[in-house]
Amino acid sequence: MWKDKRKSLSLLLLGALPFCNSCGLLYYLNESTPHKEMRLLGYELCHIESCGPDALAAAFKNLGINKTYLEIGKEIQDMDRIHYREISSLVSHKFSRITCPPELLKYCRSQGLTVEKIAFDTLSPSDVAIVLIRGKNNITDWHWISWPDNSKEQIKDFFEEETRVLSVYKLSK
Repeated sequence: MWKDKRKSLSLLLLGALPFCNSCGLLYYLNESTPHKEMRLLGYELCHIESCGPDALAAAFKNLGINKTYLEIGKEIQDMDRIHYREISSLVSHKFSRITCPPELLKYCRSQGLTVEKIAFDTLSPSDVAIVLIRGKNNITDWHWISWPDNSKEQIKDFFEEETRVLSVYKLSK
């Protein structure tokens, strides 16, 4: 009798999971036409429009590399072999915006750039860098931002007094 109840409860929970997972699977029921079109091409538009590709496009421009965030976002997704964005977006679609540091650095190196981790305080006006910052919420408050397009004050105040500079990567040709 107990096994039947456990089995029934397990099936009920498994069936309800897609409707209880924040905005993950439900997002795809109401996504916009541009998102659907991009998905049909094999890309996640929310990632392409996120801070990782945007910060890289700004940094690349400072290095004389003419690539848009759209090109960069697609190329980063093309390099992804484990599809962690797709998997994690089943929990919350917001996770589709993630660009993890190792993949961002791998992408920079694939573009022929040298990447050097440096201290935030050592950034000079002639440097080009991407900076990873975090706010109060350890899950949702992460952001890539470019230097020198943003001042040190703008970077340190992005999440107001909660901003923590986690990593600074100086890029050079």
